[in-house]
Amino acid sequence: MHDSQAEYPEQSLLSDVEIRERKDLLKIDALDVTLLAGIESFFQEKLEDIVTELLAIIRTNQGFRQALPKDVLLQDIAELQRGYLRGLFGGEYGSEYVDNRRRIGREYLRLGVEPPLFSAMGHRLRSLLETHAADLGHDRLRLQRIVCAIDKLMQFDSALMYDTYIEGLRNGIEYPQQEVERQALELEDLIRQRSREIESLTRQDPLTGMLRRREFISRLETDLLSMKRNGQPLCLACLKIDKFGQLCNRMGFLHGDSVKCSLAESAFAVIRDQDNAGWTGVSELCISLPQTSELAGRMLCVEICQLFALRHPEQALLVRLAVQAENEFCAEDFLRHNLKHGTDFIMQDEDTRIPVV
Repeated sequence: MHDSQAEYPEQSLLSDVEIRERKDLLKIDALDVTLLAGIESFFQEKLEDIVTELLAIIRTNQGFRQALPKDVLLQDIAELQRGYLRGLFGGEYGSEYVDNRRRIGREYLRLGVEPPLFSAMGHRLRSLLETHAADLGHDRLRLQRIVCAIDKLMQFDSALMYDTYIEGLRNGIEYPQQEVERQALELEDLIRQRSREIESLTRQDPLTGMLRRREFISRLETDLLSMKRNGQPLCLACLKIDKFGQLCNRMGFLHGDSVKCSLAESAFAVIRDQDNAGWTGVSELCISLPQTSELAGRMLCVEICQLFALRHPEQALLVRLAVQAENEFCAEDFLRHNLKHGTDFIMQDEDTRIPVV
């Protein structure tokens, strides 16, 4: 065990604004908080089972046994995991929560548990939580949202623990210089890995797999440049879930997410590898179709709408199409032009909900 004479401030080093910015970066929203708070009692009842299963993995896995300092007792790890799990589903993720995570990080540091090890334990813990979440009895979409919320919050926690580890090294825990350098390199690798995961979340919607608006606009800009070079038309299709706000108010946001997932799955089943699709609004999916005529784009949209209607025959879709053959617009302008002046060629009829051209 490593004893430290360094003093650690108990108060969070992050301001409320910084905490909020970190959560925004990981897209931790009010629905995530509600979902986690709603399953708190379930996981509190499962807490001892989960900790026992995690300890069994640590005890029987050779990699864990070799990485764990010899003087660290498994009951110490168990107590830290209990404290971690109790806070995970509390529904309050402000400065007190951050302080709790930093205290746990300091305890790991004092035990000599290095970032690669607690990162590996966190990965196994996520898997156990996902397995137990299946016992909630929720439908696939709600379960997917819960697992996504857990994953985002645990990534938030990991960043806090890395911060604490770096702080501990700065405050003079007495490791040999060579050991400090080795750990610093390992920590850099872990930070790069987490940065890639966070970057992926900023580029892609984790629920549907579709691009977020900023990434879609960037790729649309690239497609426009390619169109200018090869002289082939570029088709832009926008599919909007009709009256989405009213739908969510009437049926709930989880149902709204289900409709969005169905639209995304329908699009993925039809679009090509070179096509790019992303959400440009809350309920608006746009697809960039390089080297595609208006007729071909129309046929693709009809196929998407037909697949979507199989899942949600009661839900109307509004579709707008525009084609650019010359370098008339930048990506943002092309998108705005389509939304205002594109061709409305298909929607599901308000009464029959049957796709018509």
